[in-house]
Order: sequence, then C-alpha cells, then structure tokens
Amino acid sequence: MEVKDDDVFERHGDDILLDVPVSPLDLALGTRLAVPTLDAKVSLKIPPGTQSHKIFRLRGKGIPHLNGAGAGDQLVRVIAWTPTNLTKGQIERLRELQAELSGQVPEPGKHIYD
Repeated sequence: MEVKDDDVFERHGDDILLDVPVSPLDLALGTRLAVPTLDAKVSLKIPPGTQSHKIFRLRGKGIPHLNGAGAGDQLVRVIAWTPTNLTKGQIERLRELQAELSGQVPEPGKHIYD
C-alpha cells in the first residue's frame, strides 16, 4: 500500500502534524484557533505567552489504527507569522511596544521553550 502526501497534514506513523501560522500578538496574549482535523474543525486554546514552534497534541485526531482500536494523534505546531507591508503608524506603535518589552527578551543561549 502506498500513502499519498497531503497538502495540509504531514504524516508520522499514525500521528499527523499541522503547522498553523499565528500572529506574535496572539501568541503573547493567548487566543482560540479553529484548527482543521481529518474529520472537522476543532477549537484549540493557545495560552498567553506561548512560544513559536510549540506543539499541541489533539489525542485521537490522527490516522485510525489498522486494527480499528483508536487512532493516532494530531500534532498542531504554532509558528509565529510576521506581518508584512505595515504602515508607518503601525511600525511606530510596534517600536514603542518593543522599547517597553526590551528587558524581557532572553539572553542568547537561554532555553525559552520550557
């Protein structure tokens, strides 16, 4: 049997991986996302302070097991999406926010994904 590649999901055994672009503000403030699965869309809560490339597990939303008992999991990796074509006003407001938050950036080499 040959498995055809999918444009949305990446298969890892019975698990599937989905990359979801999320704005840095939604990662910082937290949000809810409508995430596609193999069956339907589900709501996924992203807690405040989530780092880019964090993986969330949706149990039982992956590929059904061959023996019919259960299914793999769906892994959802949130990836920070950087906006383009900002206006001058938006750039100025982001620079002001950046100046306020500059002391919170981890030092190089520190593990930030815990």
